[in-house]
Amino acid sequence: MSKKPQPVDIFFEMPLDKWRIFDSKTLAQSKIVLLNDLRPVVDMFNAAGIGIGIRTASEVITELGLSSQDRQRLVALIGARSFDVYSVRAALNDFLSDSELDQIKLPAKESERLQSYMNNYSRSLLSVIL
Repeated sequence: MSKKPQPVDIFFEMPLDKWRIFDSKTLAQSKIVLLNDLRPVVDMFNAAGIGIGIRTASEVITELGLSSQDRQRLVALIGARSFDVYSVRAALNDFLSDSELDQIKLPAKESERLQSYMNNYSRSLLSVIL
């Protein structure tokens, strides 16, 4: 399955170097990609950052000879089906330490933006209720 997905085939992608999750440098340079059929695959890249094709989780595990820790984390992420911060934390909860989980969070700017939305929503809701 090592063909390169076309841009129209990709529904969503999550760079695996967004947070420090994997010990394997090759895996950390890759992305989990949801194709338009919502099938998760791993888009692999070489050391120069050039795409070398997509792989299933089992192909990645075999080709890279992943450690059991990286293997468990990859399988958990592939099974998550959603890659927002909260889903990633939930998927990896059994495979990361508390300090590693604490690193998986929204960037401060994004968190502030969401908080301002919630503040505006809460004020509006309270004005209707009260």
